[in-house]
Parts: sequence; C-alpha cells; structure tokens
Amino acid sequence: MTRRNWVLVLVIVGAVVIAGVLVIGGLAVIGWRIAQQGKTTPDQTPVSEADKRLVVTAADVARLGGPAVDPGADDWSSLRQGNGSRFILYLYEPKSEPRVSLYSRVVIFPDPAGARQMYQMDKVTMKLGARGESYVPAPELLPEGGSDRSAWFIEKDGEKIGNFFLIREGRFLQSAKLTGLTLDKPADVQDLLAPMLSESRRRTSADGGSKR
Repeated sequence: MTRRNWVLVLVIVGAVVIAGVLVIGGLAVIGWRIAQQGKTTPDQTPVSEADKRLVVTAADVARLGGPAVDPGADDWSSLRQGNGSRFILYLYEPKSEPRVSLYSRVVIFPDPAGARQMYQMDKVTMKLGARGESYVPAPELLPEGGSDRSAWFIEKDGEKIGNFFLIREGRFLQSAKLTGLTLDKPADVQDLLAPMLSESRRRTSADGGSKR
C-alpha cells in the first residue's frame, strides 16, 4: 500500500471515530434530557384549596353517606417533573372501622397532549391489577363520560371491594381509587366526582376550549 493510500485510510478511520463520538455524545445528551424530563422532585408549592378540589377526598365520600372523616387519616403531597407536570396526591387511610380507604391523584400537564398520552397508558396499567385485585370495566357508571372517561369495579377473591375512576379534562388527568365501599349507581358516581370535575372544567375553560 502506497503512502497516499495509508493517508487516505487514516483519514477515513479518523472520520468514522469522530462520527461515532458525536453519535454517542448525542445519544447521551438525549438520554440525559429524557431523564431530566422524567425526574420527579418534591414540590414546595403549597396545595391550595382550589388544588384540593381537583381530587376526590374523604369529605366527598362522607357527603354521599359514607363514614365520617377520621381526623388525621389523610395526607397531601405534591411533586414536580422535569417536563413541567405537577402531581397532587391525596391518601386517606383511617385506622378505625369501617376501613374505607381512598387514593386520589391529579396530574396537571403543560398541555392536553401529555394528559391524553398518560390517560391511555394508565388504562393499559389498569388491566394488570394490584395485590390480587382485578379491575372490571364499568362504563355504565359514567354513561355520559365520552372517550376520556373510564370506570372500573375493583374485585378481590370474586367480590367487589371498590371503584377506580380515570378522567381526562383538558390538560388535567384525574383518578380516584376507593376501597371498602363500592358505588354501583351512576347518580352516586356523578355526585362523588362533581366537585373534582367542576374545578378541572373551570380551569380548562380558562385555558381555552381549543386546547382540549
């Protein structure tokens, strides 16, 4: 091989190495950005009374004739993701009988597209169940729900033990898991979810109807 050919080979090899470094570096940057977007950190912003209306609470269950609220049995928390989403979480686990437990969550996205995507992902997750529980679709509980409204009965050992609701309103993704009490009438479900939906609809209207 002539000197000229050797120089040509070295140039080609060098170009390939540089291209590889650039590709790897680019992938690393992309991976870092994805990780940052998915990173969840505690949110120092206080959960306002308006924020609390975006989820179902034990007071809403009591209003339907459920057991009285056990003081100190509920817990609020708020998280932020790198993509700008905010999670507001509510957990109610009383120690006294009857043990009616509730977990409710709202995810506030920067835009409706993110909420739509997570809504579909959550629907798939519901098919898996948890801790021996199974989720049985109950569309009759939300007869006027539309495409982004879903309801399930939660069953364990062949018996109904509660409900799960998943609703997207604009850029708001709201969910509620109720156990120890089962709602099987659409009117009761509507009453339970009414305050939560009223607040998300109010904010969606403020965002602009075209952004739904």
